[in-house]
Amino acid sequence: MATRSVTEAFILMRNNAMQSRHIYSEQGMDDRVALVNRDPEIGFFTSRDSRLPPEWVDGVEEFHYEISRIEEKVKVLAALHDKHMNRPTLDDNSDAETAIERASHEITQMFQHCQRLIRQIQSKSRGTTAQEERISQNVLTSLVTSLQEIGRASCRERV
Repeated sequence: MATRSVTEAFILMRNNAMQSRHIYSEQGMDDRVALVNRDPEIGFFTSRDSRLPPEWVDGVEEFHYEISRIEEKVKVLAALHDKHMNRPTLDDNSDAETAIERASHEITQMFQHCQRLIRQIQSKSRGTTAQEERISQNVLTSLVTSLQEIGRASCRERV
């Protein structure tokens, strides 16, 4: 049976605990300091760090929902294209072509809605703290990249 020494880990953890105790004692932190503040307007206690998420988070959630709808519609469109191209007769079937055009138009509208959501997220993220603005820019970059990937994938499926 193999054993290992945890003495070093214990010493490291003990030193970290002692060091953090000294930091808090220098700041005047003790058991009598309130962990929550009383908010006179609301009438109950609130945490110091409790904050609502930024406004643009709702737009991100809506964007993700719209992306999932686009992915489903692209699959439907690909199936319609396959059905239309692999039909046994080469007669003109206006119903299938109409369904393809309708699905393409819906996908285009969904892409345009995603673009509007991106612009809304950009406008809502202005005027926030530098850290929140950086986070929103990273999120926007991720959203735009996912939108581009879906657009490229849908174009490749049609070709």
